[in-house]
Parts: sequence; structure tokens; C-alpha cells
Amino acid sequence: MAKKRKAAGPVIGLDIGSRWIKAVEVRPGKAGPVVTGIGYEPTPQGAIVDDIILDSAAISEAIKRLFAGGGISARNVVSCVAGQSTVVVRIIEVPRMTREELRETMKWEVERHIPFPSSEVVMDFQPLSRPSPSGDDQTMEVLLAVCQEDVVKKHMEAVLGAKLKPEAIEVEPVALPRSLVYGVPGMQERRTVAVADIGWQTTQVCIYENLEPVFPRSIPIGGQSLARAVSEALGVDEDAADRTLREQGSVDLEALEALSRPAPPPEEETQIGLESPFAAGGFESPFAVPQPPAAQPPAAEEPGVPPPIGFDLGDEFVPAAPQAPFTLDEEEAPAPRSIFDLDEPLGVPEEEPAEPVFDLEEMEEPGEAAEPASASGEDRSKAVGAAIAPVLVDLAAELSRSLDYYASRNPAPAEVLVLCGGVAKLPGLAGYLEGALGMPVMVGDPLGHLQLAAKRYSPEFLAEIGPVFSICVGLALRDFAGGEA
Repeated sequence: MAKKRKAAGPVIGLDIGSRWIKAVEVRPGKAGPVVTGIGYEPTPQGAIVDDIILDSAAISEAIKRLFAGGGISARNVVSCVAGQSTVVVRIIEVPRMTREELRETMKWEVERHIPFPSSEVVMDFQPLSRPSPSGDDQTMEVLLAVCQEDVVKKHMEAVLGAKLKPEAIEVEPVALPRSLVYGVPGMQERRTVAVADIGWQTTQVCIYENLEPVFPRSIPIGGQSLARAVSEALGVDEDAADRTLREQGSVDLEALEALSRPAPPPEEETQIGLESPFAAGGFESPFAVPQPPAAQPPAAEEPGVPPPIGFDLGDEFVPAAPQAPFTLDEEEAPAPRSIFDLDEPLGVPEEEPAEPVFDLEEMEEPGEAAEPASASGEDRSKAVGAAIAPVLVDLAAELSRSLDYYASRNPAPAEVLVLCGGVAKLPGLAGYLEGALGMPVMVGDPLGHLQLAAKRYSPEFLAEIGPVFSICVGLALRDFAGGEA
């Protein structure tokens, strides 16, 4: 861990997603960080396609509405970039070398790990402190993060268009342990923790050893997969299916048990159906559910121009250079190719919306409008549970593969799985995964260990929606003493 540093003022954690834009404002307090603002806003339709911001102006306006409705007034922001097709986060093993030698090596090493030209990316890297899992003193592990340059540019356009002052751009695996592990009662004592962030399009799995990310993986299953299953089963559109899932969805153990009753296919077919990026390790899922092979990223044909450092892997590795908000290198390095000019004062928005787009005080909180379920409602809930059962089995199988593969290569397997994201609080999900994976599973509470002064939400409502803000809270805690992973 790097030395801690105390934040001088309020910081916003901003998560721009394909479905929702979310933000949390954290200010320093006498007893630690205090959450003073929190809010979310639907992502404008068509503004983000395939993880790339196409309409920066629309995103900027949505951020302004979010801030007005969420009681957020700070301007310093830490944001993140994500996307299965645009961002690559990997742990790679290289010969042990000095940091200067590593910097030169990574210019060429990056080409082996990305599916796009190395001349069109920004990247950062940090050596991990743990010993090599192979026990070979001649090698070392490095956390590598790479993002397409156009994605970073569009991201910055949206942030600057909202009159914000960017402090850093991070990747999700670096931010999550700050909100879900560090300082959380009963969690920080655990040596190895796995986190599954179930987003709209993908589930990001990351295993942390002593708070360092040591195994990241993206699974192409998320909330949209569940909504599509409900849509097909009930004959409704995807948006209506998503609402039904949130209002009436739950895990149906009977439907899940029914899926496991048929005899498994012949051994040869099972091996082919379960082929995965981890098949070479000889570990198969306990679930007899065919899975398509994962696509292997093509290698770059020709070496490109060494990419500039464009975003930040977090203070848990190396303290940020005072004058370089987008790199963490402590030593002097050649000046990177200039992409953004952050020297000019950004100021504050000239005009704020006269009224917030949504009134957080009038939002329905848990239990306010609950009514007894009718017989038809119970039938519908049963239909939803049956529809999502195959998707949940697939998710459990992929999580099992990830955990088994990590355990096969490391002496300390994950001790607990923490769920976060929009699907984390699906009734019965944690219990089902606990039985399927044979390990403790819990729903993360990123706000539970912090002081809350966001008066527009009740504590009960914050507890209900907390898992959705896990990334935002982790981003906002980047510069706070005790808030770093």
C-alpha cells in the first residue's frame, strides 16, 4: 500500500454508464469522509453506444441535471472508463526488472494483450507488491490497463463540458476495494476477497489479495441478460421487462433445481460445451450448462507508436505526481503526447437548471407503497423466476470458473464473494450463489461504513440502493486518508 494522504476538499466519484450516470460527493469530516451528495440520471438514449460516448454534450447536460437533483456542488471529480470492447485490464507476468526497464518493456508488451492498434490507445501500469504466484524470484506481476484513445477523449469532453475539474481517470478494479473492503468491518481482515460487480451488460469479477487487484475478468452476463430473458418469457419490451424484474423478480430455487435434474450430456460434448479461457487449466464448472468459447483478442500485426499514459491506476500503488493528474509514475518520464489541456481554469456552470429533473424527496422509498401481492402477481413473479433461472446458472458457472482458475494458481483462494451493482440485491441471489459456489457470498454495502449527510435520501433508501454506487464511492474515496485500497 502507498502512504495515505488527506483530501484537501470535497471530491466527486463519477460513473458514466451505458444505462445510468451515477455520482457521489464526499467531503472530509472530523471523524472521516462524509457523503454529502448522491444521485443518478438516466444516460441519454443513443449518447453511448458500444461503450463509446457519441454525444458528449448530451452526457454533459445529464451530469448537470444529476448534480442539481442530487445536491452536489463540488467540482473536483474522479471518474472511470470501462467497457468490454474498449478497455483491457490484465495482470501480466514479466521478468523482474527495474521500473525504468519496465517502462520501456511495457511499450511493446502492451501489443500482446489488446485487440486494437497500440498506436491508438492510452495506458498505465503498476507492478504488484505480492510475490510471483509461481514462486519464481526471477519474475514479477504487473497490473496493465489500456483504453482506446478516442474513448478517453470523448470521456474528457463530457466531463469538461459539465464544467468539472478532473483529478484522475481510473479503472473499476482499482476503485472497488476502497468502498467494499477497506475500512468495512469484518472485511479488511480477510486476506483474499472476490468482488462481482453485476452491471447492465457485463459482470466484472476481480479478486483482491491484501487489497491489491490480482485477478480481473469480464463476464458477458449482466442485468440486460436477465431483462431479455424476462422479455422473451412475458412477451414485453426490454424496458418493461427490466421494471418487472426489479419489482417482482426473485431467485426461484425450484426452477434452478429443475435445470440440474436432467442427466449431463456425454463427456465429449460436455468438454466442448464448457470450453472457456480457463479450460487449459483443467477446471470445469459444476454446472452442466454449455458455454460458448471466449473470443481470443487478435495480436497486433505491427508495432505501433508507444502509447502515452492517459489514465490513473490509483494511489494504492504509487502516489500521483503533483502536476500529472493522469499518471502515477514517481520518476520523471518523457513528456507524453498531449491530448488534453487541463491548465485553463474550468470555472463553474453559468446556469443551473431552474428545477431538478427528479425530486429525490418524492422518490418512492422501500416499503412506502407496498401492497399485498395478488394471485396474478404471484404467478407473474413465478414466471420471472423461471425465466431468469438459466441466466443465473450461466452466471454461477462463469463465477465458478473464475474462482477455480484463481485457486489453481494461487495458494490463498478467495475467502468471500462480495456482490455489487444493479442486480446484487435480487432477492435470493446471494443465497443461491453461496450454495452453488460453496463459499460465503454477501451483498456489498459501500455506504454503511461512512457518515451520511445526504439528507435527500433516508438511510433505509440509501441502504437499498447502496450497491449501485460501489464504483462511485470508491472513486470519491481516492484522496481520503483511509480511503485508498
